[in-house]
Amino acid sequence: MKQEKSICAGCEKDRTEHSKKLWILHQQAQLCGLCRKNVIEHSEKLWEMHQLAVEKGQYCSEHSKKENLYPIRIGLGWNVIARVCKQNADKPHDIEIIPINMSCTECSLYLGDIEMKCADDLDGMCLKCFREQTEQTHNWYDIPSALKKEGVKC
Repeated sequence: MKQEKSICAGCEKDRTEHSKKLWILHQQAQLCGLCRKNVIEHSEKLWEMHQLAVEKGQYCSEHSKKENLYPIRIGLGWNVIARVCKQNADKPHDIEIIPINMSCTECSLYLGDIEMKCADDLDGMCLKCFREQTEQTHNWYDIPSALKKEGVKC
């Protein structure tokens, strides 16, 4: 029996180019709990990494339970989610807002925006650890791009 060709509505690739799990995810209209983007904008690996970060971040060890999550914006940054913990204090100091971030799999520092978006390609590492892992450690990589013109010494 010949299998019909199906095109994914999300990424416009053939069904055979998807794993079963990714096909199911792409057919659902879901938003990522961490970056608030649609599931079709994630690879299967990135989706799993983001969901794991949300699960870990939602759990409050102080209260030994999962807390509620809310979207917040810190300064001029992008929208993130945060865990809200109730504290034993007078209002308005009775809640603590703890942003949920992914941490580097090597050094455990928190990842930035670009590192979170590319976590599947960087294997969950920050750019510094990724550069060290791939032996791209020359100080040239640390020079801001505006100064990389010829004749400019740093």
